[in-house]
Amino acid sequence: MNKTILILLFFVFSLFSFSQTTKTIVDLEKLSEQELGNISQSVSQKGWVLLKDKNHNYILNCSNKDYHLFFSIICEKATDRPGFHIEFSNNYRDGSYGGIDFLSSNDDREVQLLLDGKSFQNPFKNYEETLFKKFTEALRNAKILTIEVYDHDDFTQELKLNRSIDFKLENGDLIDYPVQCNE
Repeated sequence: MNKTILILLFFVFSLFSFSQTTKTIVDLEKLSEQELGNISQSVSQKGWVLLKDKNHNYILNCSNKDYHLFFSIICEKATDRPGFHIEFSNNYRDGSYGGIDFLSSNDDREVQLLLDGKSFQNPFKNYEETLFKKFTEALRNAKILTIEVYDHDDFTQELKLNRSIDFKLENGDLIDYPVQCNE
């Protein structure tokens, strides 16, 4: 009997833990300040997550433990342009970088976006509707988004890879929600 109770408790605890880390749509108004500060602990870490508040939607990807990717494909305001920005997570290095911006789609650095290894350059930088549409169609079916960041070498002025950041892309249907575009 005790063994059955232990197995049942383990099963219930596992379901609770699993459900806590697989949220794909989150109402921000229902989260405490502490939960907001540690959002990656309560959302899916396998791909896109839709964050909703009373006025706006946001698309977030926490599948890389060191970075948070905010992404906008369809803007709430037709006059805004799609974009992305990456912040350091609380896991990066000693944890003191959490929330600090690392990169955005309008950065001066050379950035390349790859979907399952296929390069789309930076479709946000010099926005062209036809090329951007090809990128978004590929994005819906891709498994991995890699963002490569290049810097100029101080001595040779050649581009050198600074870092390559991978994000998983489950829940691809969420990128079709209109979101707040801050770029």
